[in-house]
Amino acid sequence: MDNKLKIGGHFIPHTKRSKLKISLNRTGKGLNERNNNWAGDKVGYNALHTWVQRHYDKPDTCEKCNKSKLSGKKIVWANKSGKYLRKRSDWLRLCSYCHINYDGYKRWLGHIKNESKVCKVGGCKRSVQAKDLCIKHYNQKRKEIGLWASA
Repeated sequence: MDNKLKIGGHFIPHTKRSKLKISLNRTGKGLNERNNNWAGDKVGYNALHTWVQRHYDKPDTCEKCNKSKLSGKKIVWANKSGKYLRKRSDWLRLCSYCHINYDGYKRWLGHIKNESKVCKVGGCKRSVQAKDLCIKHYNQKRKEIGLWASA
């Protein structure tokens, strides 16, 4: 029944053209621009990372520290420009440690406070957490515009 289409309770054989389309999609050759769900430049973060993993080679060596024989979650793709282009020159293959240092994930996640910036509210000397505000003033601002404050 795999090569038949059910219409109105009756099975109708697929045409050669539809069989080819099914075959290409199953082998991955019907992906990208030819796929009906192709988002182009409006693709999301996770989908683009999946695209990069699928289309570029999978070196097992970190491009920054040259640690080799890495696989799985120990080596990942990192974006250089922040524009997330579909060009190999816009991506680096880094080990997890170098990726954290390269992107500054700890700072981005708020684990390390940005000591170089001070809250923009007059007189406040706390370090910045988000939107040039300390966590106290950031939460106050969220309450003012109707968003729930997060701790």
